[in-house]
Amino acid sequence: MQRQITFLKQFIVLMSLVISAISCQEPTEDITEPGKEAAFTKGSTLGQLLQKMSLKDGSDDNVIDNASCLTLVLPVKGSFRGKAFTVSKEADLAVLQDIYYLNPYQSDRFLLDFPLRVIKSDHTEVAVSSQEELDVLAALCVGNGLDDDIECVDIEYPISMATYDLQNQIADIRTVADDASLFQLLNEFNNDDLLSIQFPIQVATSIGAQVIEGNTALQNAFDTAQDTCDEGDRVFYNTGLPLATGKLELLLTDAPFPIDLIEEANVTIVKIEVKTGDANDTIPFITVFNEPTTFNLLDLSNGITAKLSETALPVGSYSFFSVYVSEGSVLLKDGRLFDLKIPSGDKSGIKVKPAFDIEIEEGESASYLLDFDVSSSFVVRGNSNTPAGINGFNFKPVIRTSNQHSTGTLSGTVNDQNGAVLSGAQVALFAADTLHTTALSGEDGKFTILGLTPGGYQVQAELIDHETSTLDDLLIEKGKETTVTINLTNIN
Repeated sequence: MQRQITFLKQFIVLMSLVISAISCQEPTEDITEPGKEAAFTKGSTLGQLLQKMSLKDGSDDNVIDNASCLTLVLPVKGSFRGKAFTVSKEADLAVLQDIYYLNPYQSDRFLLDFPLRVIKSDHTEVAVSSQEELDVLAALCVGNGLDDDIECVDIEYPISMATYDLQNQIADIRTVADDASLFQLLNEFNNDDLLSIQFPIQVATSIGAQVIEGNTALQNAFDTAQDTCDEGDRVFYNTGLPLATGKLELLLTDAPFPIDLIEEANVTIVKIEVKTGDANDTIPFITVFNEPTTFNLLDLSNGITAKLSETALPVGSYSFFSVYVSEGSVLLKDGRLFDLKIPSGDKSGIKVKPAFDIEIEEGESASYLLDFDVSSSFVVRGNSNTPAGINGFNFKPVIRTSNQHSTGTLSGTVNDQNGAVLSGAQVALFAADTLHTTALSGEDGKFTILGLTPGGYQVQAELIDHETSTLDDLLIEKGKETTVTINLTNIN
């Protein structure tokens, strides 16, 4: 009997504690889920955007690892195109990129020395002992979303984030110090778990810094930034099928100087690049000439050309050339030399755009002529009629370009009324009453003009003490050479 009384007392005490606990808790029906401006789920659009933003971007060192989801821990050593390199800081990558862009379609790649360490996109660090291991890690990124990092939005840390319990009440406030901390926090929860950011926060985007006051504004910032910046990470080496290429040949000639007082007209060409797209977009230039060379342009008249380069390029359309000219000089026949400089000429290229895009076709060769207009590039200061009257030149390079395969050539001979050849005659070519270009007849009376757009032209030849001669309706045809004979009558 005593045992039953004791048990009853214990039962009553226990029930009292249960009733007391229940009376202190809010009724279940009063618990409401936070609104979308207060909280979001990890699996929501905003949650997924934050996950992608918190991935570690590994694209900066793609020139050495070719993997946007991996970051090599510096320093690393290796060799590139036969030369040893140590990459000890991010600035060293620019040197390798410059070498790569000289010919980005060579199949060789940066040969890394192993072992080394790699930081993956989930911010974990692992040791890698061979190129094969590195390639496996890179392959794992593709299709798994590990290289889908968002680079256009950066949160200014630290920020505070709240986590919720099973009753949708705030359970904890966490401080997030960086992308790695955010990635780790998000990784702790399921897709349906609730989280919230303690606003306001500051973010830096591709369109500028913003103060964000809520979830909707933050998602809008992501959407706007992604629409205005290029998230495509550059892959430097083609590891799939061989790249389809064609050849680009570059030739140099000149439109002659129309006076006979010049012994030399020299220019130094430092580099030539070709590009698809616009000048200021993110598509890189491709270097097709990189051997600084000085040319006497007077040696390149009447159909004479200098071959600058022949380069393999991927099949496609290219928009323009960029020609870097560092300096020039003019030597007069009286021995005076004028050195001419272009401020930042070797750093600011001259944009040279053909009438139509530069088309590179697989297995084919495209040939382009760069015509350096000497008369427009070297403008005489003073009186050009006598050597003593010349006191200098203004140097501003003028270059036009044409496709050798889609243009025509005009050649001919200038004679007097008796059939004797005349040298030094200026032959001017007009298209629609506008001066197109000029040529001078050589000692043999002959002249040649290259790179002419097919169509009708007027040719006018003149020489001192001779009557001017004009040929109308001269037809230039694609891929053909048109030959004329011009007779000038002596007026003495």
